[in-house]
Amino acid sequence: MNGPPEYGVWWALSALAGLFGGYLGAYMAQKGENKAIHEDIEKLVDQVKAVTQATKEIEAQISSDLWNRQRKLEVKKEALFRSTKDLSALHDSLSSLSSAYKAAHESGAPNTPEWLVMKKQALESYHKASVTFSESQLVSELVCDLEVRRTMTQIGWLLQTIADDIASNNNFARFTNSLAEIRKDMEAARVAMRKELGIDA
Repeated sequence: MNGPPEYGVWWALSALAGLFGGYLGAYMAQKGENKAIHEDIEKLVDQVKAVTQATKEIEAQISSDLWNRQRKLEVKKEALFRSTKDLSALHDSLSSLSSAYKAAHESGAPNTPEWLVMKKQALESYHKASVTFSESQLVSELVCDLEVRRTMTQIGWLLQTIADDIASNNNFARFTNSLAEIRKDMEAARVAMRKELGIDA
């Protein structure tokens, strides 16, 4: 290269500046790209945290709802089990009431003190069973749907009507004559209870 030495120095400096500028530009571009990637990762981490938190909240809600449904089902089971047991006891006490009045009638002396005591005891036993059934029926009405309440009320009313007829009119045959109707109403109550518990009838 011909010319004053200053031109060589300028040329060298220009070349060096060009190389440094190119390197610096590439470095800054790479740094900018790294920063953008870092920001994207931070955003992704934040999104994952938000999704994780939302998932935990949903799981907690599902768990709470499931527990509430399970608890309600347990309460229904307990109420219906008690109602079923008390209904069976009421039916048995009505059968005993009918038998006591029938035996007293067939004795030929139904109004002797011993038969009066026997009929009184049978009637008291029925009344006790009736009160117990009414209490369990009230519990069922609080936690069960209309169909269970309707069928339990129907069978309770039928048994009470029969008991009143036996005690007031000495119509002990009313019980045996009503067995088909009793079975029909008890079956309706059973179907309603199974439906309430989600069991196929």
